Amino acid sequence: MASLTPTPRMQFFTATGTPLVGGKLYTYAAGTTTPLATYTDATGATANTNPIILDARGECSVWVGAAQYYFVLRDPLDVLIWNADNINSSISTTNLTLTGTVTGGNASFVNIAYSGTLTGTGATSSGATTATTLVVTGNARNASLGVGTTASGVTGEIRATGTITASYSDERLKTDIQTLPHALDRVLKLRGVTYRPNDLAKSYGFSDARMQVGVLADDVARLLPEAVFPAPFDIGQNEDGSEFSKSGQNYLTVNYEKIVPLLIEAIKELTKRVEALE
Repeated sequence: MASLTPTPRMQFFTATGTPLVGGKLYTYAAGTTTPLATYTDATGATANTNPIILDARGECSVWVGAAQYYFVLRDPLDVLIWNADNINSSISTTNLTLTGTVTGGNASFVNIAYSGTLTGTGATSSGATTATTLVVTGNARNASLGVGTTASGVTGEIRATGTITASYSDERLKTDIQTLPHALDRVLKLRGVTYRPNDLAKSYGFSDARMQVGVLADDVARLLPEAVFPAPFDIGQNEDGSEFSKSGQNYLTVNYEKIVPLLIEAIKELTKRVEALE
């Protein structure tokens, strides 16, 4: 089962602010008056009564499954206080197909396939099989993603059968446009290298021992800092949304597409030099 957010322990009050002792919470399937069970704890072994009778503090424990609910709250004399429809658990089940067991307080899935959006704090998934447009394998921290295809299972890898489109490039959306200066000189100082992950990289989960090809973020940071960003594996987030280096080492990565403008201007500079010699 998945708990309501933020807590499975709920408390209700009268209009004057006193605990709603003996109040009644009816739970139905969303949009209906068909009773839908809730549970006394995260195991889902014991269903609540329906209605749930509130205790001396106006409280009750409510654990819900991966479904949408319609809650109706009444006083001890069955006078309506409020109702709320389409109440979700801590996940959104829109366009979601589940096979296996749903467990945990925030959501944990086994053998999940879906073509909609998975939401919820701490949501995880594993054993992904098939989906119409989207497949996720792994969990929130160790996932691979397949869009229109099967996910690879390699942590952090994204596969797509189509074009990945992001951000914007329209000139009408840009200001302070300047041509990159000294492009050829900067390109000549960059190193195109082959490499394999070392033991330190492997300790952070980069276990692919195949020969790789790329550039060094340290070089790019000196020559084109606009193309260098914190490495995603090393990014932590504070409660206020600010980010920090989890390792304290401020590891870097390169957005390779941002190097392309530098290469374009370098070719143009080189062409001018060749034309001058001719």
